[in-house]
Amino acid sequence: MRFWCVRCVLVGLGMCVGLWPARAQGYGAVELPPGPSEGVAASAVERSATDGAGGTQDDRKFRGQVTQLPLYDWWRHPGVSVSLGINGVGVDVAEALRQSINVRVGAEFLRYTGQFTAEGAQVDVNLRLGGGHAGVDVFPFRRSNFRISPQLRFGILTRGIGNVLIPPGEVVSFSGVDYTSTSYDPLRGSAYFNTRKIAPGIAFGWGNLVPRERYKHWSFPTELGFYYVGQPNLQVNFMGTACSTEPNGGISCDDVTKDPGFQSDLTKFIQRNRHNVSYGSLFPVLSFGVGYRF
Repeated sequence: MRFWCVRCVLVGLGMCVGLWPARAQGYGAVELPPGPSEGVAASAVERSATDGAGGTQDDRKFRGQVTQLPLYDWWRHPGVSVSLGINGVGVDVAEALRQSINVRVGAEFLRYTGQFTAEGAQVDVNLRLGGGHAGVDVFPFRRSNFRISPQLRFGILTRGIGNVLIPPGEVVSFSGVDYTSTSYDPLRGSAYFNTRKIAPGIAFGWGNLVPRERYKHWSFPTELGFYYVGQPNLQVNFMGTACSTEPNGGISCDDVTKDPGFQSDLTKFIQRNRHNVSYGSLFPVLSFGVGYRF
């Protein structure tokens, strides 16, 4: 019985202390500045009123509680990344579509030119890769940045051009037949390949360019996949004069553009190499980048 009496007295005292400022103000009394404990209580009430039971957003960030971007505000916070990969230097822009889906567009470009000597032949190479892409990033796991990214590649720039000069006296072989370049009109060849301009693709990666957390901005996207370009187009041409050994042991020198034997052997060489480049119908995608969400 004594315990309950003491409890009632404490509760009554607390009610009187809590209600006294309001009662005093109601009767026109002079408002006294809040003491230290009252200021803390008032601040707690304001925080509760501002953000429910969780405090203000800054308070929740301080306590490690991550807040999410509101749905209506997603379009104001696109993500941008710069990457480096097999297809060159790239730039991507992403926008949130749903909680687990982003839409992304971008492009990349790489160009290489070089000269080298192979088996006595002088070779010039001009290689170009890249193009544009558009697709979606789907995040199947809620607490993971792993993504699946079906995409469409367009304006594909993949192309290779090679020029070769066979010095006089050097030999080039096609389908087992040797042809020797002459000194007065040495053999000159060119090779060209390209792919279709539009191709479907898919990639798997890690990193979300548009993190939904309010205070998270940086990401480090990685992507690995491929796109299907079909059978690459390969063309090889030669001009000049070459000498070959006849079946009877004699030597004949002819303009290769008019030599049926040379053209037949060259056609077999092209067909064999077109079969080899067919493995390039699945062109790889591999890139590493750094992104920022505004």
